[in-house]
Amino acid sequence: MTGHQRSANPNRRHLGAVGLVVLAASLLCSGEVSVPLAPRVASAGATAGAMAVDCGGGEGVQTECEFAGPTVRVGVHVTATPPSGYAGFQVKLAWNEDVLRYEPDPSKGDEALWPECDIAVRSDMQPLGEPSLLFACVPLVSPDDSYYAGPILDFQFRCLSYAPGDNVSDLRLVAREGDPQEGTHFLNAGGFPTDPALSLATVTCSDAPDAGDGTLAVDCDTGIPGAQSSCWITQGTRFPIRVHIVEAPANGMFGFQIMLRWPDQTFDYLPTANSSYQIVWSDCLLARHLNKQLLGDSSILSTCYNLAFPSRPLDYTGPVLEFEFQCNRDPGPVELSPPAGLVQPGSIALASRRYNEEEGTAFLGLGGPVDPSIVNAKVTCMADADADGCSDAHEEGGDPRFGGERNGDSFWDFFDTPDTANLRDQAVTVADISRLVQRFGSNDEGAGPFDRMSDPLSAPRPAILPPGARANYHPAFDRTLVPGGDRWDTGPPDGAVAIGDIARLVAQFGHTCVAPPN
Repeated sequence: MTGHQRSANPNRRHLGAVGLVVLAASLLCSGEVSVPLAPRVASAGATAGAMAVDCGGGEGVQTECEFAGPTVRVGVHVTATPPSGYAGFQVKLAWNEDVLRYEPDPSKGDEALWPECDIAVRSDMQPLGEPSLLFACVPLVSPDDSYYAGPILDFQFRCLSYAPGDNVSDLRLVAREGDPQEGTHFLNAGGFPTDPALSLATVTCSDAPDAGDGTLAVDCDTGIPGAQSSCWITQGTRFPIRVHIVEAPANGMFGFQIMLRWPDQTFDYLPTANSSYQIVWSDCLLARHLNKQLLGDSSILSTCYNLAFPSRPLDYTGPVLEFEFQCNRDPGPVELSPPAGLVQPGSIALASRRYNEEEGTAFLGLGGPVDPSIVNAKVTCMADADADGCSDAHEEGGDPRFGGERNGDSFWDFFDTPDTANLRDQAVTVADISRLVQRFGSNDEGAGPFDRMSDPLSAPRPAILPPGARANYHPAFDRTLVPGGDRWDTGPPDGAVAIGDIARLVAQFGHTCVAPPN
């Protein structure tokens, strides 16, 4: 959108000191506040003038709109001026963040259509988790009386949901009364607010954009063939994330660019010492990785090229990149991603180029970038009060094979042993039996680095020969049988790794807390 022409007015005069103080307090307040929802006519008590949301993007004000494409134009109009005119305004606009996403114009001045708007002030609360926008306009000098009626603001939004029942959003002008940011109001020449009557608009996102050429998918469980889009991970556990080419573009490709995003503090990305270790695609001969979380943005930008370009395009399908993440023990408050692309809380997602053409996800073809269809992954980080690798939800289940019938406050009832990197895989497998055999016969009698009271999550020393050596003892490989419990029901260590420990681990063989809790 291009800049607008401002009307000349020889009778404009400077705002008074009172007006500037009120203006500063009204416009430059913090965005970290709740966003109350405005009713259809939001101003309480007497009103002067009126503002309305327009979803049509054309002449007049349209309040019921349906959009088949991804882009939505939203305007704010002055439909009636206050009797004494106005010398500025502030608008607070709110919406349903599951349906719409505000895409700020790089130049906020281009969003302002009011002819007298010399100073535009904008605060986008989306990155703070508030689906709302605060925008204000004032002239450098105040007109005696501005009676302009018509469009004053123009914004671009993006449709995010097209599913019937979840594809409708109101666009609401928030009233001044009760709003800590002073909501929506006119400002008179003395710097005092005037409350207008407020009208909302309703937007329906009717049809999803056309499918892309080829498909890229996020895989959250590399232990199962294909790309798994839904996974349950216990907090504190590391897990791999792969990006798969599910379907190559029709004309093949010479490489790809992916922007992988995660929206909140639920996940920690754990970069490798050498970024080339993250490449799975064997034809990737030239790669570039940028860990953007170092720049304050929870995302990774990765590009791979095949140096055979421009010979025959490739039609490879399968995994191309792999990254390591961790579910945090304490996810903390949700913080939405910056406006470069929406990622739902709990999702690890590929950001499309519609948010950022330069850094979005695409195949690289002869004619330039090719936009793929995208399948994202939903990862549920589950609480684990006793830190044994089985989530509370698993331990409350009714099937021991899936972590159930356990005590959510006992670390010792899930016999998952650490590997040489001190990592546990949330499953009792033959590898656990092998690791336990390497410690068979060890005990904590006499001086040694660990005893039965040591932290079971600490890193054991590497196993040495003979297996019974004192240095091999670690409580992570030691259990007792719970009195009166089933033969798999284990309790705290007794200081010796004996044949009974092997029997108890074998009784839990096949138990897993990786599958969804039942």
